[in-house]
Amino acid sequence: MDDWEQKMRFDFRVQNFDKSPAAAQSMNLPDVTSAWSEVVEIAQKMEEIGGRIAVTDDTGKVVILVDVVEIISHLGAPKDAKPTMILRALAAH
Repeated sequence: MDDWEQKMRFDFRVQNFDKSPAAAQSMNLPDVTSAWSEVVEIAQKMEEIGGRIAVTDDTGKVVILVDVVEIISHLGAPKDAKPTMILRALAAH
């Protein structure tokens, strides 16, 4: 099986504080951990801290739903934070 066949499609939807759509994109990634890495990058680039990020897998199931403020508060906003650190911090709540 080729490398590209092993990847899953993830759809990222970003909502503003007022629930209006801010952005959407799709990516082929190897797993949900890789999707978390993208969520962190999106959160760090968002201007409106009250926004929310939803990620669905290729079956349409929501696999990540998180408020931007929650991610930023667990990161302490460092650009080089590892996704596993964020996952552990979020799982503790």
